[in-house]
Amino acid sequence: MAHIYSSIQQALSAHWAAHDKKYPQKVILTPDQHQALNDMRATVSTGQPSKGPKPLAGEKFMGVLIEHDINTPGVMIGVDGVETPLQQPAATA
Repeated sequence: MAHIYSSIQQALSAHWAAHDKKYPQKVILTPDQHQALNDMRATVSTGQPSKGPKPLAGEKFMGVLIEHDINTPGVMIGVDGVETPLQQPAATA
């Protein structure tokens, strides 16, 4: 399964291609997904994971608003209102 950072980047690229480069409304993440995203962002910029959660109010990733919801699987809400899952559920045998 791709890291949430890569999953959001891929979803954004697909959204821009499908919607004439328009930005989606927002990304909705669980607190754990948000922490994983912040850890990766810190690692990319400083070489070290973050030192805890960042404030969420008005936070954006690549220009897209991020919101929290403990009950979400992690979705991007497109400019047209369509929800796109950010990560596929693990396959069951």
